[in-house]
Formats: sequence, structure tokens, C-alpha cells
Amino acid sequence: MGEKIEGREGFAGGNRPSGGASKPGYFEILGGFSRNAKLFIVHFMMMAFRFGMYGGIFNLYLLALGFSPAFVGTRIFIMWGSIALGSVFMGRVVDRIGRRISFIFSDGMGAILVFFMVAFPTAEALITLSVISGFIDGLHWSSEAPWIMENSEERERVYLFSVTQGMGRIAMMFGQGLPFLFVGNLPNVSIPTYRIFLYIGLVIWMLSLVPAFMFREKKEILDTLRSASKTSGWLFSFNNVESWSFIKKMVPIYALMWLGIGMVHPLHTVFFVNKLDAAPMTASLILALGGISMSFGSFVIPIVAERIGRVRTIGYTMLISIPFTFGVGVAPVLIYAAMFFFLHELTIHVSEPIIKTFYTESVQTKERGTVAGMMTAAHTFSLGLGSFVTGRMMDSNYYVHTYLIMAVIFAAAALIFLNVFRLKEKEAAREAELELATQAK
Repeated sequence: MGEKIEGREGFAGGNRPSGGASKPGYFEILGGFSRNAKLFIVHFMMMAFRFGMYGGIFNLYLLALGFSPAFVGTRIFIMWGSIALGSVFMGRVVDRIGRRISFIFSDGMGAILVFFMVAFPTAEALITLSVISGFIDGLHWSSEAPWIMENSEERERVYLFSVTQGMGRIAMMFGQGLPFLFVGNLPNVSIPTYRIFLYIGLVIWMLSLVPAFMFREKKEILDTLRSASKTSGWLFSFNNVESWSFIKKMVPIYALMWLGIGMVHPLHTVFFVNKLDAAPMTASLILALGGISMSFGSFVIPIVAERIGRVRTIGYTMLISIPFTFGVGVAPVLIYAAMFFFLHELTIHVSEPIIKTFYTESVQTKERGTVAGMMTAAHTFSLGLGSFVTGRMMDSNYYVHTYLIMAVIFAAAALIFLNVFRLKEKEAAREAELELATQAK
């Protein structure tokens, strides 16, 4: 690890000194974000708002139309599976055409396809359009982490990933909570009402393209990608990838992590409504308020990572989240489930910005989109598989069991991650100490 490869930042362990300079404060770092970074935060917040409105009530919309929880889980599985399959190759596309055009094309087409899903919700249309939109969404998912990585400096990167997630969760909270404010806690929401709010989410989705058109890609990044694409072979060859040793370790662990999350996260609303007799809008409001917890965790997590290192931050927060998640499943009444859910949201996703910083810094520019695509594939396939299994378990009234299975899977993922990557962090810390010693001489 001593030799720095061109185009790769190198894993800094989360607390690497910056050449002996005085350490900037939290708000000083935030104020130093680049124009591209600030535009991306706006774009991401608008995308998160529409996702909150769309994701928060779309499953309830399908239930109101008469579809079963099993069908809802199957559709989610097919959609995430399509994103997974597409992302493996869409990551290669991102490394060929650049990040900006990938955002614009995928988000514009995605909004159009979801419009048809809302307007023509037959089983055949929902499945077919979910497959198509899944493939196209792979472009966006494979672009996010490389874009943030390439538009930030090492000292601010964890903060940018974290603030983006935190602000996104706030926007998602408003997207999830807005229907509640207008409709109220009604036991039966009409189908036209669901459609109105879903269309509002789609309008915001299209408006998110405005900041995306204002992005400016760095010339050196584009030059690197163009040069690499000339020698990387066909789209399916992956000749541009060199970090296979890292990928073979990271991708399976990430898949295991999201399999656990998939066992509970996409169907929380179904659990609250069917198991704990929550009104649909109450379930949506609980999800929205959970965004406050996650946002707080996202804003604080960079400070934690600087103190104890990135690897331990990732592993420890995963382990801490397990009892809270299981508490949601075993809570006897809705109020207790909601309290555990807020703690679950505070901890379960809080390490995601650190994970993205970790893997984007550990690979080269020319392969970053491809690796992000592989990570997205692991994420989305596992999330979809977990939802598929959970939908069928809930159909058979096995609600608590899904949370128990999630706890076991998530614990395994956290312990394996700590065991595999803690040495990498120790090596990075030793490199930083040697660098300081050299500078002192």
C-alpha cells in the first residue's frame, strides 16, 4: 500500500492528517464545498423528495388497488433485480460517457416510466415497466458515488457524502409526510388521492434535472475516462478494472448487508398497517419522522469516523442498529414500534456515506463507475431478494420472523466486515504516521 497509484486516492482510514496544517472545523468544511458539490446536494434532495413521496405511498397505492403484499414484494424484487443486472453494465457505460449525462438520461427516462406505472397500474404494466426502469436507474446509481468522490477533496469527502445523505433524508421526510398534512389520518385513502401525490412526486423528479444540467464535469476526469475507454475493450469485458482483490472482498459483504436490510426496510409500511393496524397515512408519517433520526446520524457520523476510523465506524454502527431493528418487529403496539423505528433509522443507514467514501477511494478513476455499478448490483439485488422473501412471509403472517432473520444476517455482515478490513485501516494509519515523520524531518 506504500505506493500510490495514479487516479486513486487511497484509503485514508478516516483520520488521516493533512500535512500538518491546522484541522478545519465542521462548518468550515461544509462552506468549502465546490459548486458541483452544492448543485449535487440540491439535485439529490429533489430526487429524495420524490422518492419519499413515491416510495412512501406507492406500496399503499397498490394495496388500495387490491394487489396483495406478495405481489408488492414481487414487484420490488423484480425492480431491484433489474437495477442490479443493469448496474453491472451501466457502471461501464458511466465510465465511458461520464457522470453528468448519465444523471440526465436516467432521471428523465425514469420519471416518464414511473408516470405510466401510476397511470396504468395493471399487473403486466407494473412488472414490465419496473424491469425497464430498473435497467435505466442503474445509470444514476452507478454515477452518484463517483461524482461525489471526484468533486471533493480528501479532507471533506466523508462530510460531503454524509451531508448529501442527511439533506436527502430531510427532503425524503417531507416527501413522505406531505400527504399526511393534506389528507390527515384517514383509515381509507381514495385511489385518486394517492395518484395526485404520486404525480406531484414525478413533477419534482423532472425538476431535479435542472441542477443536473448545470453540472460541470472536470476535464481531467473526462480525459482519463476517454483514454481508458479506448483500451478497455467491449462493454462486457471489464478490462478497465484492476482492483479485483478489493472488489472480491467488498461486494459480497455489501450484498449480505443489504440482504438483511431488504428483509425489513421496503415493507415497513406494510408491517405497520397489516400487523399493528396503523392507518396508511400514520404508517407514512412514521417513515417520514424516521428521516429526522437518520439525518441527525448522517450529520454526526463524520466526526465519529474521524475519532475511531472508518472501518470501526461502519462495523460498530451496524451492530448497534440490530437490537433497535428487532425491537420494531417484536413491539406489541404501534407506539413502541415507532420509537424503536426512530432508533433503527438513526443507526442502520448511518454508515452508508462512510462505505461509499471507503470504496470510491480504494479504486482508480477509470474503474470507479464500474465498481460503483457492482456495488449497486449487490445492493439492489439483495434488497430485492429480501423484499421478495419478506412479502411471502408476511402473506403467511410471519411478521416477527423477518426481523429476526434480518438481525442474524446483519450481525454476520458487520462481523465479517470488521474482520476483513480492520487490517487495511491499521496499515493506512501506519502510512499516515510515517508520512508525518518524514515531513517533520
